[in-house]
Parts: sequence; C-alpha cells; structure tokens
Amino acid sequence: MALNLAYKLSRRGLLVLGWLLKHGACELSEVAKGLGLDVSEVREALRELTQEGVVDESYGVYYALPVPGNLLLKLSLGFEVSEEEYRECIEYLLDKAFLEKTGLSRAEYERRYSESYRRKVVEILAEVEDKYRRELTEIRRRLAEHTYNRRKPVGKQLES
Repeated sequence: MALNLAYKLSRRGLLVLGWLLKHGACELSEVAKGLGLDVSEVREALRELTQEGVVDESYGVYYALPVPGNLLLKLSLGFEVSEEEYRECIEYLLDKAFLEKTGLSRAEYERRYSESYRRKVVEILAEVEDKYRRELTEIRRRLAEHTYNRRKPVGKQLES
C-alpha cells in the first residue's frame, strides 16, 4: 500500500506528504518554507494529496490522515508509528466505513439505535479489517518488531 501510494503521487506530492508525516500539521507557507518550494507548487501538491484521500485541511492547516498507506509510508521512511497512531487509524477507518454504510456517524447511530449499535460496530469493523487486512497486518508486524527491538539490551540490538 505504501508503495502503491508512492507510485501514484507526483514527486512533489510525495515530498509534501513526507514533510507532513514527519512534522505533523502545518500551514501551507510552513511547508513551502521548510521544503524550499514555491507556495503554488505546495498548494498543487496538497490538492493532489487531498484528492488521493491521504491529507486533509482544517482552517488553513494541513495534516496527514491516519490511513494505512500513510502509516506504512511513515514506517518505510524510518519514522516511528505509535500504538496510539495505529488505534487512530482503526478509528478513522471505522468512522469512515460507518458513515458510508449507514449514512450516519457512529455517535449519531448509537444515539438513534442504541440497541443494535454494538452489533453494527462489530459487523463494520470486520468489514474494515477484511478490506485492509494486508496493510493492518504489516503495520502490526512492524510495531511488534519495533517494540521487541526496544526491549532488547543494547548489545543484542547491535547483533541483529
């Protein structure tokens, strides 16, 4: 998925996405200044990233969405991905799928249909995990590997 995303994006798009993954939410001018690019070039790259569904914008601040492709790309670039980021990814996918399937947010569905809410969450979560199985498995594998390597004594880390 990370490679698929990397191949889909322009060079500038990939550069801007890497910047956002490393630095977090930023304004357009911050990204342009940090990368040494013209604001119009960054704006075009951000438009591309938004269309791909990997970046969003709120009040002029752009941020990478917690989607599996972004987490895998982040790992591939050598950045850390926390358990919290992984959970946010699952929550984001679940919220998105819930809205697509029911036309309601999870909170709204729970308020209206509290008796069937849990069953619906389990049903949609199973669909999400099935759809993104390969990517989520790879992220979990890399997280487990990273956690294991952090727990080993320094000498053992150097041997591997």
